[in-house]
Amino acid sequence: SLDPSSAPSSIPSAFPSIDPSSLPSLIPSRAPSSLPSLDPSSGPSSLPSALPSMEPSLFPSLYPSSGPSCLPSALPSLEPSLLPSLDPSSDPSSLPSALPSVEPSSLPSLNPTSFPSRLPSVLPSNIPSIGPSESPSALPSLDPSASPSSLPSSFPSRIPSVMPSFVPSSLPSAAPTTFAFTAVGGSLYWSDSAKIGYNDFAANTTEYVVGNLLIKDSSPSDIQFATQKIVWLNGANCPIRNEAMLVGIGSAGNPGQVVGALSNRGVWSKINVTGVGEVLATNTPGKWPHIVVAYESTSGNALLVWYDQSKSLKLRYSIWDSSGWTAAAGLSIYTFGVPNWMQMASHPDSNEIVLVVGDSNDDAHAVVWNGSNWIDVHTFTTSMSRQNSISVAYEAQSGHAMVVYGVGTASSVSYTIWDGTSWAVQTPLSSPGSISGFPYWTSLKQHIRSDRLVLGVQTNNTKIWLCIWNGAAWEVPFDTITTAYQTDPGGLFERNFDVAFESDSGEALAVFGHNGNTLKAVDYCTWLPTSGWSSISTTATGFKNLPRSAITLDPFPTPGSNEIMLSVEGTGNVDGVLWNGIGWNTITQEVSKKADSTLMRNWIFLWDIPITSGTVVYADDSDEPKYQGWTGEVFNGEKKAAKNQKRYYWIQSAEAPTRNEKIIVGITKEGYIQAQIGGQGGGWTPINVPGSELVSGQFPLLSSGFRHCDDALAVICWPRSAVAYELVSGDAMLIWADKSKSNMLRYSIWNGVAWKTKSGASGSEGVPGYFGGEPQWIQIASRPGHDEIVVAIADGDDNVYAGGSTVDYVVVWDGDDWGDVLELDRTGSNALEQPSISVAYESYSGRAMVVYGVSGSTNIRYRIWNAGGWGTEQTLAPPSGTTGIPYWTDLKANRNVYNLNYIILGVHTSNNEVWFNVWNSTSWISGYKPTTSTYKTDGSSMAVAFESNSGDAIVVWGVSGSAVIKYATWNGVWMTANALNPVGNKKLVRGMQLYADPAPSSGGVMLVWQDEKELYADFWDGNTMQWLQKSVNKLDTTNIVTDQPFTFMWTMDEENAIAVAPNISTPPPSSSPSTSAQPSIALPDGTAIWTVKDITNAKYRDFKGTYFDTALTGPNIGINADNKRRWLYVQGATSPNADEKFVVGVTDEKRITAMKYSSGSWALTHPTGGNFLDSGADVSSNVFNNAIVGYESQSGRAMLVWNDGKSKKPKYSIWGGSSWATGIMELSSYPATIDSVEPLWFDIASDPNSNALILLIVDKSKALYTAFWNGNVWTGPAPINLGGNTLQSETGAAVAFESTSGDALLVYGRNDASNVRYRTRTNGTSTWSTDTVIPSFTLGNKVERTMLRSDPTSNRVVLGVVDGAKRGWTAIWNGASWTSQIELPSVQGQLTGNAYPSIAVAFESFSGKALAVYGEKDSTLVLSQIWNGSTWVKGKNAGTVAKTTSMTLTSNPSTNEIMMLVQDEGKDLFAWLWDGTWSSFPVLNGAVNNDVEGTLPFVYLWDTGY
Repeated sequence: SLDPSSAPSSIPSAFPSIDPSSLPSLIPSRAPSSLPSLDPSSGPSSLPSALPSMEPSLFPSLYPSSGPSCLPSALPSLEPSLLPSLDPSSDPSSLPSALPSVEPSSLPSLNPTSFPSRLPSVLPSNIPSIGPSESPSALPSLDPSASPSSLPSSFPSRIPSVMPSFVPSSLPSAAPTTFAFTAVGGSLYWSDSAKIGYNDFAANTTEYVVGNLLIKDSSPSDIQFATQKIVWLNGANCPIRNEAMLVGIGSAGNPGQVVGALSNRGVWSKINVTGVGEVLATNTPGKWPHIVVAYESTSGNALLVWYDQSKSLKLRYSIWDSSGWTAAAGLSIYTFGVPNWMQMASHPDSNEIVLVVGDSNDDAHAVVWNGSNWIDVHTFTTSMSRQNSISVAYEAQSGHAMVVYGVGTASSVSYTIWDGTSWAVQTPLSSPGSISGFPYWTSLKQHIRSDRLVLGVQTNNTKIWLCIWNGAAWEVPFDTITTAYQTDPGGLFERNFDVAFESDSGEALAVFGHNGNTLKAVDYCTWLPTSGWSSISTTATGFKNLPRSAITLDPFPTPGSNEIMLSVEGTGNVDGVLWNGIGWNTITQEVSKKADSTLMRNWIFLWDIPITSGTVVYADDSDEPKYQGWTGEVFNGEKKAAKNQKRYYWIQSAEAPTRNEKIIVGITKEGYIQAQIGGQGGGWTPINVPGSELVSGQFPLLSSGFRHCDDALAVICWPRSAVAYELVSGDAMLIWADKSKSNMLRYSIWNGVAWKTKSGASGSEGVPGYFGGEPQWIQIASRPGHDEIVVAIADGDDNVYAGGSTVDYVVVWDGDDWGDVLELDRTGSNALEQPSISVAYESYSGRAMVVYGVSGSTNIRYRIWNAGGWGTEQTLAPPSGTTGIPYWTDLKANRNVYNLNYIILGVHTSNNEVWFNVWNSTSWISGYKPTTSTYKTDGSSMAVAFESNSGDAIVVWGVSGSAVIKYATWNGVWMTANALNPVGNKKLVRGMQLYADPAPSSGGVMLVWQDEKELYADFWDGNTMQWLQKSVNKLDTTNIVTDQPFTFMWTMDEENAIAVAPNISTPPPSSSPSTSAQPSIALPDGTAIWTVKDITNAKYRDFKGTYFDTALTGPNIGINADNKRRWLYVQGATSPNADEKFVVGVTDEKRITAMKYSSGSWALTHPTGGNFLDSGADVSSNVFNNAIVGYESQSGRAMLVWNDGKSKKPKYSIWGGSSWATGIMELSSYPATIDSVEPLWFDIASDPNSNALILLIVDKSKALYTAFWNGNVWTGPAPINLGGNTLQSETGAAVAFESTSGDALLVYGRNDASNVRYRTRTNGTSTWSTDTVIPSFTLGNKVERTMLRSDPTSNRVVLGVVDGAKRGWTAIWNGASWTSQIELPSVQGQLTGNAYPSIAVAFESFSGKALAVYGEKDSTLVLSQIWNGSTWVKGKNAGTVAKTTSMTLTSNPSTNEIMMLVQDEGKDLFAWLWDGTWSSFPVLNGAVNNDVEGTLPFVYLWDTGY
């Protein structure tokens, strides 16, 4: 039973019958950070080549234009005619004749917000890489009996749509992003007079919730619009400018004026079309809009179309190009009836627009505009069911347009597709069988990341039905079983429903009024790519009136958000509420008023276009740097910064993440390092670090010693300085070279007030341990969500300019101190080479990469910094045909979660070649070498960047002997290179840089470059895939001859920006996991806690998302004679709805203690006080869990159960959140108090849907008991009938709840057979089913250990088993039967471990994937297996230990992360984080003599996030 006010249920109302074992495996939904290794020499590839081993038969056919629909979901058997059409020339035989029947209940319920929009991150290892020259038709042949292997012969020009779009789960809890951006809001425009009023939509500062709440304004702003009341209002936003347009028609009772208004950066003016004026037409009044507007996607021109009854060609149009209107003209190819209903849709990647018309004769037409002319008119039917039953939308990837419309009185909807050349044959889409009325209204919306479309239909008898187009076919229509409000009273009409896709996730939302609903609320449902339409839910009440009239849904217009604005018209008002991708925000009543019921839809909501401003700083031949502000559209004029000692030859910069501040630093002509600090609006001031010497009226950072940067020697003027901000503290690290000092690498830290060293002393000092020569090239990178900074240095004394060699170094600042300096090579760049070293952080993992070239080799060398140490040097070979050695490199990290932890590398070689490659956090996957050579320069004429909103990459390079700049984009594959021919650029390109707009919703990238004398800039709009050539700016014309005398900084808006690292977790799914206590959106950290030999205090380390903090000392767990008590076995649990954790354990002295965490600290917590839970008598054994704790899922109360030792009966007590709700209670129905029945082993399971608990007990004689807690009292314990036998082992039984049904599962192994048995208990009953053997699961010996872990998204449960021969086994319970039974593969054939063998299992919290880990006998490896939805596949080895003795897996409740703790024979404790790949951490127990001993003396607990 789900709370309908919080989220719709993801469980379909009816399930077809399907066998899950016959399904293709579902591609894992998480962890883009773990993308596999691809063959870099083969160039781009849309399929990974080296991934965990899977059979190709496990994969569905990939069809790039169809989006996620090609993944089999919970669908009934389909005819082959409904399958996506594949290229028959490649492998027609591989198309299966029919999809197998599938039981949806057995499918993983995937979190659609977690689906990446790119290629999956965990794929089989046996899919070969594809070279850039290969066509997709050259793909390897896969098993045709299992899955079609053919791919289309060409790929779309945009983002690959082979996968659904979703946000990955593997985000670290230490929120890493500090990207500043101007947040995006919007406005609701409305009219009850001749003016248009508008109310703003306030912007928030988080990454997922871009907006927050509509502001109800008692005195809203207004726009003078017409001289009549507006009865219809339409509008559109320009995709490339801060511009919007509103158009409408005047009220009935007078001749209706057709009018419009235009906003340029918020300043509104009336539309005045050449030759027509402000009133475009005056028509006979009626109920039809008669005017529409749409923008061309690439040009940004607006196409305005309206009806004028006074003209012979009554359909008129005009074009707005941002400077003026063309003369009004008649649409000559339209010769039909009055265009009463019109709608336009814009092609996503061209200037094509389709206009659809329902005319006064009930004819349906479409007219196509190609950006210059009207090229096609087509009539679909001459008997429409209703003139307004026609809708149009484009598929976002293919660029095909679909038109839907009703015909006659048929209940079906007809549709036709425009492929850019011609219209396909009209085809009917049948309505659900329960629908009898004909289409009255339709709404068709696109998903901007795939070819999916969502259709909503309202019939003449006010029924509403829905359907999803997957890019190739319609899915099964869905009847909402809803009767909408009557929407045609007195001849007026409104659409009482709407549909939309979330822009990022690809989930759909449908909202509709409900005639039987007397609440002031609306009904809604969601569609998930994996499970289809949810059941119907109702929003919270709070609308001012019943929603009897129009309803609109307006999704966020670009990638970067899952928000949708809902506007609802009641009686005389419009209310607004935001769908935030998870649920509904607070309703704002009466955002606009509506004066009378004669007005139709006289309101519209428009999102603001996300535009970020910035500043470019550059130097000419004067000693005063110049700067210009970027408004988001143009540069606003040159200004002067502070005067330097001499002009800059090279400039680097950084912007503060937490305050209004920028710093620039560079080398001047005289060889001095000079820095300036400034705010957002200018006011630059030279930086005077205490101790600097006054030179020529200025305070450069060094006193003397550098060779001058004479023009003739400009090649040697490398930056020798760098600046970066710590991204949590906001302190700035300024680092530079000073030859006059013995330690020539200097630094100082700016805290916003003063310049300090690490010790707090004023001024600067040398970087400790730097032993290199004179630093010539310094690169610096800040770790997201942390204060760590990596500095890369290429040294070289004066002789470097005369043929001497350089050496490369790296050193890490951890926020408090410097680490050791690492020498990377002794064969670095020589005099003919440039310093080829670059450094960047993966945006979410906390790992850094440094790349560098070495003399005489065309290869790139690289190392990875990970949690305290540098990895070994590795080699990346260039694409084939490369002959030059690396001259320059550019390394940029992707900030977007779609290509998590990706880095792009650009290389400019000594032979003027350029090449590129993409790192996917595991390997280099996509090499690319253009055919054109570049220009040899003193600065690199090559640059790379990622778009922030899409994760796509863009690369640019200059062309040798030409003023042309070439560029190419990467979106999983490299697209064809294109030429940018900048306006006014006449000379060779000398140097260039790309600066990505950090706003999560922006795809913008600023390109700044210089030719032989002048500086230019142009802006790349990733949303429209074009350069804004009208924004090309010649920034300076005065003798720019230096190396790279420019930089660009994006602006932080302090009020509307991410000023500190936000929580960027994956939101909980819109269809909630079946628990009333949903995890917070905040990504929780966690804690590892353990005890060590000879120390009585517990130890713990807090996990901070990407690292474990310093080990801390917890409470004393009890004093004994030798003061050396420690846990030998410990268990724990986290509260579902409070910042609280409990840990209980048995000590080496056989006593039981409990610790509770709350309010930031741990403390012993026992019902009667004192040091122990037990009454003083020792328990029989300290190698088992003689105590356990579990939480009631609803109340959040903690249940502690333990073996008293003295009474031999289980005792329990309940913690109520602030105090003990009970004293010590006894399970009195447990058998007599004799030694043989003393409890030795407990397991406990919590029902996520109630306060119920199940307690499992194994006694000293290995008898098995269970007890049920209903939230108030215990029933039992009662023995389980084992047929006169016992368990083989005390640890051989386990219990779990199914997450959605509330049914329970019990597994165990008896001492009479080598098999695993199970029983089930139906929710609401009090008895277990009969003893049953798990089939196809023959063990090598009797059961020693079992464990169960539930999938939070379904009824699946994963089982782990170890038999007496120490062989490991696993299987999946799907809620009805067992599947995927395997023996865990091991070279040794046996597992390590003792009383607690080395095996653990868990489910990821949202993806439906399961993980099994284990250690094998006589091996140091920690192995893994991944269940991907249908089968187990080999995962990567986590790492090595001194042989595993015990291990645990703990699933993060808010993401798909899983923490693994491993104890080894060396008595050390290790941790690995699974987020689709393994991340390791230093040994947790750290120092020598901190031995971790015991069966399981450790536990890891995630924070809840509350």
